[in-house]
Parts: sequence; C-alpha cells; structure tokens
Amino acid sequence: MPISFDHLMKKESLFWGSLFLISFLLHWWSSGMLGFHRDEFLYLALGAHPGIGHWSNPPLLGWLSWFSQNVFGESLRAIHVFPAVAGALMSLFSCLIAKELGGQRFAIGLTFLATLFHLAFLRAFSFLMPVPFDILFWTFYIYLLIRFLNTENKNYLLYLGVAIGLGMLNKYSVAFFVLAMILGVLLTPQRKLIFTKTPYQAMALGLLVFLPNLLWQFYYGFPVIHHMQELSENQLQNVQPLDFIADQFVVNWQNVFLFVPGLFFLLGDKKNTRFRWSAWIAVLTVFLFLMFKGKSYYTLGIFPPLIAAGAVFWEEKIKIFWLRMLFAAALVGLILPIIPMAIPIFSADGLQKYFAQFPLETALRWEDGASHALPQDYADMLGWQELADGVGKAYELCDLEKPVIIYAENYGQAGAIDHLGKKYGLPPVNSFADSYRLWNGENLSTEVDQFIYVNDNLGEDIENLFARVILVDRVKNPRARELGTRVYLCREPTASFKDFWNSRLEEVRAASGL
Repeated sequence: MPISFDHLMKKESLFWGSLFLISFLLHWWSSGMLGFHRDEFLYLALGAHPGIGHWSNPPLLGWLSWFSQNVFGESLRAIHVFPAVAGALMSLFSCLIAKELGGQRFAIGLTFLATLFHLAFLRAFSFLMPVPFDILFWTFYIYLLIRFLNTENKNYLLYLGVAIGLGMLNKYSVAFFVLAMILGVLLTPQRKLIFTKTPYQAMALGLLVFLPNLLWQFYYGFPVIHHMQELSENQLQNVQPLDFIADQFVVNWQNVFLFVPGLFFLLGDKKNTRFRWSAWIAVLTVFLFLMFKGKSYYTLGIFPPLIAAGAVFWEEKIKIFWLRMLFAAALVGLILPIIPMAIPIFSADGLQKYFAQFPLETALRWEDGASHALPQDYADMLGWQELADGVGKAYELCDLEKPVIIYAENYGQAGAIDHLGKKYGLPPVNSFADSYRLWNGENLSTEVDQFIYVNDNLGEDIENLFARVILVDRVKNPRARELGTRVYLCREPTASFKDFWNSRLEEVRAASGL
C-alpha cells in the first residue's frame, strides 16, 4: 500500500499559515491607535499620483498606496493592510531561514517570537512607508541567498536579481545590500561565482526590473541626488558614529542574545562555512551605512537573518525543555514593559506620562538631535485633523465663485489637508516640498486674490504681497510636532500674485534641477 504524505503537507501548510495569520493580526491591530503619520500623508499622495517615479521615492509604494486606497479604502486601518502583510512575510521568511540553517521546532519558534515581539519591527510594520517593505526585501534576499548556498541551484541567484530590482523600486538603499553582497563574495569561497555567468544574468534581470524608474530619474535629472543632498543638510548632519552603533543594540536590545551569537554562528561555524557570505553582508552593511552617515534604522533588514541564526545557535546549546521555554518566555517578557515605545497603546496623555517615567534618550531623540516629551514618530501622528479643520475654516471664508489657492510648506501639511480635508471640498493643495513640486509644476495663467497659506510663520514675502492677512487658526496640540503651524487667509494682493507665484515656481525648478 503506497504511503501518502498529503496529511503531512497539510499540517505543514497549516503551521506556516498560522504563523502568517498571527503576525498579520498583531501588526494590523497595532497600527490604528493614534493617527496617520506625517510620512504616510506623502505616500497617500503618491497613491493619488501613481507613476514610474517620484521626487524622493521609487514608485512601488505609490502603486501599493493606490491599490490600497481604491480596494481597501482610505481609513487608518485600511492603509495598513500591506504593511501588516509585509510584517507577517518577514517573520515567515525569518523562520524559513532558521530552517535552512538546520533549525528545528525550537529554533523556528524562537525566531518567530523574536521577530514578532521586536521593538523596531512592531513600529515599522505599523506604518505605510518604504521601511517595512525594505526590511521584508532584505530578509527575502538572505533567504534566497541561503537557499542557493544549500542547494547550489543557480536559479535562486536569478530570483535574487529580480527581487533586488523590485526592492530598488521600493527604496534606493537596497544598493547598499548589493554593494555589501559584492564585497562579501570577495571575502568568501563563493568568490568563484565571479567567473560564472549566473551572477551577471541576475544583475541584468535586476536592472531590467529597475530600468523604468532609472529612465525616469534620467529624464528628470536624477532628483534622487537632490533629495539626498537635502536629506544630508537637514537630517543626517546630526547622525553621530557612536550613536549609530549604540542604536543598533538599543533597537534590538531584547534580541542582543540572539543576533550577536547568530553573527558569530554564521562567521565561525566550521560545519557551515558556506553561510559566512550572509554574515559578511550584515557586517559590511553596517559599515557602509556608518561611512555614509545613514540613519540607524536603515540597517533593520540585516537583523531577521541574524536572529534566525542565533535561534539555531541556542537550539544547539540548550537541550533541556524547560530551559528552552524559560529562554523564550524571557525574550517576550523583556519587551512587554516597553511595548509603548514600539506602538502607541495609550492615548497621547498616557504616552507622555509613560515616557516621563521611562525617559530613554534614544527613543525621545528627534532628528534635530534634542530630546522631547514623545518619540518623533508619535509627535508626527498628532495635530493633523486640527490643521485640516483650520484650512476648512479658511476655505469657508472665501468667495467660492472665485479661484482659491492653498499652499502648505511641507508634504505632511499638504498631504494631511488633502486627505483629511475632503469633507470641505477643498481644491488640491499646492506645495514645493518633495513630489508636490512635480505635481504643482504648472505656471499660473490667471490672477488669484484668495490665498490660503500654511506655515510656521507668515514670512515677509507673503506679508508684503497682501493688504489683508487673517490668522484663521493654528495647531494647538502641545504634543504635536506641528505645534504652532498657522493657517492664514490672504487677500487683496498689492502686486501681481501670478507673477510672484510663477517666479517662485521657477526658483524651485532651478534649485531642483527640473
């Protein structure tokens, strides 16, 4: 009588499916507790203008945003379906990496818990941003690489090439993975691959996938370079090498006992020297981001594979069942008291009280280098409806028979007004920030004498241009990063507003290389 393995396959499918569902539900549940994040408004706007390129981002997130808004809806929960799926897939591929490294049930279970209850991952997979998909892509790359090392099936390198092309359509920092991978192969016996055709075929496939966006960048004069210059001047100047290194341990602190042994397991295991390539990729990635002053969270994608390797290490070292259970329980127990640092499970008032009791400087340090009452991500989720309502009030004061221009200084303001101000029937918001400078690229052909201006301050140019300026409203939420942002209604221009606007537009185009 032939032996059937169908029941075993069904059990395995049920097991992996259960892991996926648990992870998805946790990330999705935790994503709708405080409000839309500043950056999410930009990506919602990208979804309203899908294309093959944007000012600071490749197009993939715009496509996902478009699909999400048109299929799932525009609510906070709806737009977080894809990030939650990315989180579930990341945990799944991490567990598969543990399996490929020789791990059994304990290693797989430990990997799952460590990637699920992870401070940085809980936060990252709660937002519609490039970061969660970047972490997923990097984890998937290492999975494909290890599958190749285990099977010597060169098709996995071809799959890796396609996946890298897709990853480049999500975040350009994937180029650092490619560079680390190339340098890593030179440090390992896999350097013999250089003399075969498969890696070059994989590179060609990746380039083919990425080519439409590359051509878009060429057509627009590579705006990504201008964006990186802006980022370096406005945000990355506060990145310090020691802080960068310290942050690698802080954001992974409860998993230090996994990723550090995991790194040495991959580097030093004499039985599995073929896995050293993946370890060198992790080491070189940290070095490259440190050298180019990247933000500390840019490296998050290297940690799932290291965590999986650490889980396999401990499975080999800990043989007693109750010690294994104690290790896993401690891993989860260590993060429970600091869950509010990962996801906002309290109200804004509750969060401020919590952080007053646990004033961890790394969590409270913003891009300006100073410490604040709330983490920057949380402060970036407050005050937006207040701002949109203020613009709605200003719009209701206008003569709606005549054209009205709304201008916001940054993309968070512009996106929030566009997304949360729909009930007021507002016209599209203008801005010269990020991709808005591409969408607002038309010169005015007629005069406009009703101008709603959103900024921290009025500014001399606007104050001198209009005879009547009314401060309609301002953001009053003391915890919001936008605290004090003002909404002005400007009327009766003393000179041609059309000439002023078109002149400003030309300045932005010239500065942006457009």
